[in-house]
Amino acid sequence: MIISKKWLNEIIDLSNFSTEQICQKLNSIGLEVDSCTNIKVPNNIVVGYVKSCVKHENSDHLHVCEVDVGDKILQIVCGAKNATADIYVAVAMVGAVMPNGLEIKEAKLRGVQSSGMLCSSTELGLPKINDGIMILDDSIGELVLGKALNEFDIFDDDIIEIELTPNRGDCLSIYGIARDLSCALDLILRDEKAINEDDRQLGIGRLVSVHCEALINGAFAYRAIEIGEGFKESLKLALRAALIGSQKTTNLERLLECLTHYTGVIFRAYDHGKLASSSDEKIALTIKKLENGAYGIHCGDRLLSIAGISQNDDARVDENSKIAIIEASYIEPNLISEILGNNKDIKKDEFAYRSTRGSEPNLNYAMNILFNIFTKNNNITPYSGTQQVQLSREPIAIGFGSSEISAMIGMAISSTDIARILKKLGFEISATSDNEQIYAKVPLWRHDIVNSHDICEEIVRIIGIDNIPAKALEFSEKNRTNESYERYKLSRNIRQKAANLGFFESVHYLFDNPIELKELGVVCSSKTLLNPINSELSVLKPTLINHLLNAASFNIKNSKRSVKLFEFGDVISKDGLQ
Repeated sequence: MIISKKWLNEIIDLSNFSTEQICQKLNSIGLEVDSCTNIKVPNNIVVGYVKSCVKHENSDHLHVCEVDVGDKILQIVCGAKNATADIYVAVAMVGAVMPNGLEIKEAKLRGVQSSGMLCSSTELGLPKINDGIMILDDSIGELVLGKALNEFDIFDDDIIEIELTPNRGDCLSIYGIARDLSCALDLILRDEKAINEDDRQLGIGRLVSVHCEALINGAFAYRAIEIGEGFKESLKLALRAALIGSQKTTNLERLLECLTHYTGVIFRAYDHGKLASSSDEKIALTIKKLENGAYGIHCGDRLLSIAGISQNDDARVDENSKIAIIEASYIEPNLISEILGNNKDIKKDEFAYRSTRGSEPNLNYAMNILFNIFTKNNNITPYSGTQQVQLSREPIAIGFGSSEISAMIGMAISSTDIARILKKLGFEISATSDNEQIYAKVPLWRHDIVNSHDICEEIVRIIGIDNIPAKALEFSEKNRTNESYERYKLSRNIRQKAANLGFFESVHYLFDNPIELKELGVVCSSKTLLNPINSELSVLKPTLINHLLNAASFNIKNSKRSVKLFEFGDVISKDGLQ
């Protein structure tokens, strides 16, 4: 799981904590930090504005650009395909040293003087976002000509990679990790306010209706947007999409994947134009349970996607899409894991990994963030309203006492402290009047918590195992004397005394020969074994004497003059009793 300090800082205020302190805290609460890397654009790289861009007279691929860097105009020769006038760019000034060690100097390229370099993201040590120079926009902050690029937060950040255990699917997002850190560092999560839709003329009800039976293990939310021709992802989101390794090919899908990484909610988009015959036609989405137990999203007879597992291509958005239906979904991970476990060949996409470990059920929070982004983009027109299918299952409640938790931990923890920690982690807490018994409703994003031992683990990781005092191991053995042990001691003593008198212990099967027993006049059970070793050992022995006589006879036949044998064992009566 890849996060960054500045990305986390958008949800909780980490300005008073160093990256080292954050990593230490993550490790202490069970979120193991695998690596931490600082990304910082070198000094002497500034914001510039391309005033003009003309073709180089001696080259078919170079351009000569006039670039304003605030206090002067520079002439820079650039070979990028996307170099053009009226764009903001990253300019490496003469004297700048690039991450690969290259020093920028005055130069002549094909006979034309060049005083600097227009930079791509990779040349600055950042993830690759395109095949040309990096075009700046105000998503990174106010663009002031000549301002050093490393003064912008996104160009001076610490990238942290966390190795998560499979049960912590709730931390497969920036929001999930921030939620845990807010408890560990006693910080407040920043809330995302819903946009004001009072003045909206366009409503989603004109475009789509959603039909579904009550879901006990899933939830859905749908909204709609109209996409203008100039829509493109911002530089900030492009860099973050590249950071998480997004493979999506369209601007909208890359944005949604980035928001999925940020919020933990699974987003998909459908092209309204591919589902309707006209832009104003209303379509009906139906959520049906499939034969394998999964939930399929249908439009008429067409299966658009399988919730949490995959999406078909026939209604996927592309660069020509005009109206998009945005879907946020949550399906309980146990259901997804069972479906994928029963069918290894089922088609799945990159979201299936997240679904099997538990995606974020707070759909409204994620939708608010997404549509706040859309409202800031002049090329996006959001429709008002949400079509929603709520989760009908109530969260499970776990009862426990503070004394029980204290006994597990080995340190006294007050019920007040237990309640405070669990509330910060999102649990709903209630208690009896004497606070002896606490009841905790487990938040839906923590599917791995099912009993008081799991509750104890949450308390320990927030308190910190290093803060629990060590105690010497106390070893105490209980008196385990019982009837079986007394019988064992009796048999051992008898056998020992017999051996001391010169007798040899004889050990035989629990089975006996019914013919020989009849000749001896010993009554045995009339029931015979269904699958005996052989016909001579077909009943349970009612006496020890027959085997002892056979053993004595065998020894005498082998020239033994004195035969002293004994046997200590169980016999079975004719009624089958021992």
